[in-house]
Amino acid sequence: SAAREGPFDVVMLNGLLHHLPDDEAVETIRTIHGSLRPGGRLFTLDGCYVPVQSWIARMMLKYDRGEYVRNTSSYRALVETVFNKVEVHIDHSLSWFPYTWIVMVARV
Repeated sequence: SAAREGPFDVVMLNGLLHHLPDDEAVETIRTIHGSLRPGGRLFTLDGCYVPVQSWIARMMLKYDRGEYVRNTSSYRALVETVFNKVEVHIDHSLSWFPYTWIVMVARV
């Protein structure tokens, strides 16, 4: 398991959380938290629903193979179940096509 391999300074989840139901996502985040050094960070990147986004981005998210695309507060709640320090950033310009990304940085 990752906890036995660590400790790590950084763990990155690139497009994973939107494929996991809440219980599996929290279990994964808890395992990562246990594998980080003091001051270590978890970075996440996923597609995200927000109130104001292009219809193309919303359509892309709706038809994503990930069954658990969430809104900002739902992603934040998953990470805050385990981490106390969470930064959330929404970006619409990380792709050449219209898409909405949530980037979170959680610190031990």
